[in-house]
Amino acid sequence: MSNAWVRLYAIYERMPGVLRAPFRPFVSSPVTLRWLVWYVFIGLCGIALYLALLECLLLIGVSPLVATAIACVVSASLQFMVNRNRNFRAFNRPILQQAMNYVLIGLCVLALTMVLVFAGIHVLRLPPFTANALTLLVTTPLAYLANRHLTFGPGIR
Repeated sequence: MSNAWVRLYAIYERMPGVLRAPFRPFVSSPVTLRWLVWYVFIGLCGIALYLALLECLLLIGVSPLVATAIACVVSASLQFMVNRNRNFRAFNRPILQQAMNYVLIGLCVLALTMVLVFAGIHVLRLPPFTANALTLLVTTPLAYLANRHLTFGPGIR
């Protein structure tokens, strides 16, 4: 563990409780702080890929829900490999078992994404791109916690 993460965690620990409260489920040590920061960075790269691919698919006339599914699968595959190999360095279980957990969580996130995108487009009358972008604010924290504990942690027993 790099001293930079230890120093950053010490800064986090000195923050007022009200500022730390939203991060309590995510950060409990310098290691979990590193995991969160890298997960967010990898996720932002994945989101950029997701949104760029989504926009390209929408521009060529693919239906919004199909475009969402395709963009989600491509982005999720890349994020799994980078998180496994770079972030969590989770080699404690076979990659196939981790991938199956990741896919299960991904399918749950995809289902939630579809419901929220559908509601955004048909209930709130948002453009498909905007509905997708706003949906990420809900699905990203849920996916982090599930993957941290179930895919890259001890897993589903």
